[in-house]
Amino acid sequence: MSVKSLPDIYEEIRLKIGNKLKSLRNSKGLTQFRVAGTLLISRMHYMRLEKGEMIPSAMHLYRLAKFYGVSMEWFFDDDSNVPPPGVRAPSDFGADQDTVTELFQVMREVPLIRYSILKDFMEMKQEHKALINSTREKYKEYSETAMKHQSPDQGA
Repeated sequence: MSVKSLPDIYEEIRLKIGNKLKSLRNSKGLTQFRVAGTLLISRMHYMRLEKGEMIPSAMHLYRLAKFYGVSMEWFFDDDSNVPPPGVRAPSDFGADQDTVTELFQVMREVPLIRYSILKDFMEMKQEHKALINSTREKYKEYSETAMKHQSPDQGA
């Protein structure tokens, strides 16, 4: 019994998922463009997934499983049969649903976090501008006061 190397296992998984994606898409009569739109990725990116050039992210795999009505585990199974429409694989998200929900919650919060950071930055920028303007005003006042107190002898 030979032991497979990690790159060999990785390639096998990529090709297995790619073949299953292509079989599912063809069985549903869909275009790569349609499926890519569902995932919010480019058609080229999806084409690379089908060709086995890349492995889909967990989020994309989850969306694909939901879209096609299969479990995420089905993509890794040795069974290459495409399930009939509307029939889900036996292991369908069960206990992992909480983890997936939590993942999507974090993903929703990311834009809010970015917005908060941007808002803080803009407030700091406004404070910085106010400080600069205040310093300019004080310098201007100081310069004017110094010019007034300058004796006529020192100006020449």
